Amino acid sequence: MGPDNMPVRAIYGMLAGPRQIVGRADQTVMLMTLRHRPWLSHIVSDLESLVNEGNAWDDSLASSSNEYADIWRATFAAARPCPPGFSRCPAHRDIQHVLDDQVAADFYGNALADFFANIGAREHVLPRAVHDAFAASLSDARLEGK
Repeated sequence: MGPDNMPVRAIYGMLAGPRQIVGRADQTVMLMTLRHRPWLSHIVSDLESLVNEGNAWDDSLASSSNEYADIWRATFAAARPCPPGFSRCPAHRDIQHVLDDQVAADFYGNALADFFANIGAREHVLPRAVHDAFAASLSDARLEGK
């Protein structure tokens, strides 16, 4: 976000690794943000687990038992020695709650992030062969369940 509260840049595309899920997406956005703006002092997210883990900023996040250990290791390297603070801005709020809680800028930023994520997701089409194989697997599972 620039000083006029307009997007300055948006990075979107496939996530690293085979799992394309919301948690990995938010973790990856955090990492990319810190790589592009290492001096950033605060990150706002609508993902509560990311905010909780970010505020803990504990080396155990980079241990092999953590689902996102690879991303946390890279994040620690990008942000040390000064980790950012984290706060949560719930994504689904009506405008009166946004104004009452004085989080309009956070809410606006989160809405823009969701907008660009949707644009990025639309650019990635599943190959037809993968789609057909998945559909066949679902059909087989339904037959076995009867």
